[in-house]
Amino acid sequence: MAVWTNFRRKRKKFRFSNDKDRLEGIQLLESFHDVSENLSINAPVFNQSKKWKERLSLFKKNFSYVRQYVSEDIIKEWIRWGEWSLEGFDKYQSLWDKEKKVIIHGDCAHHNFLRRADGTLTLIDFDLMANAPRCIDYLQYANRISPHLEDAANKLWEVPQLQRYQSDLAFLHALTYPTDIFREWNRLNKSSSQLHSVWKMTVEGFSERMEMNEKLANRISSLNRN
Repeated sequence: MAVWTNFRRKRKKFRFSNDKDRLEGIQLLESFHDVSENLSINAPVFNQSKKWKERLSLFKKNFSYVRQYVSEDIIKEWIRWGEWSLEGFDKYQSLWDKEKKVIIHGDCAHHNFLRRADGTLTLIDFDLMANAPRCIDYLQYANRISPHLEDAANKLWEVPQLQRYQSDLAFLHALTYPTDIFREWNRLNKSSSQLHSVWKMTVEGFSERMEMNEKLANRISSLNRN
């Protein structure tokens, strides 16, 4: 099993809910990117827009299934944000062409950050690695840690590796895309084992996510006026 290692020593399980873990995790990603940009590895080219359009399309096909558990108004609002996000992302993603390509990890979930017995943080599972700008991994990471931040629309930019993207229109649009909502419901249509947790994320977490998205949309509007 491939492992990327950061030799900082800690003795606890990695959690996105922990401030120090969040910072150490993205530092590990940054270290991996710094090395990988100088490596010659045959990896597929990552296409974020294509992946998200397919995910949104499948979610729409699963509308009748989701409607058994979630009101149509909430479902339609998630879809509206997905469409709005993709439209803006497609318009501005050329900005990312200026960023040097690296090998990205492609799956920045918490379970892919593991600690050894000595506390060393390691990055595992490179099945989805691809050739892309490092901001793809940072975008995934931002999506993963956002639920653990109070006022994520502003607090995200306190993470050093994310600060450069607070005025990046492609990155900001992408942050409003409900990737976790669409992903988990698309999976649930095959297996309902996690139904309650996905329902809570979709319904109980709706207001907080809408507040975050509105703040990001306001930031985008302000940047477009300047």
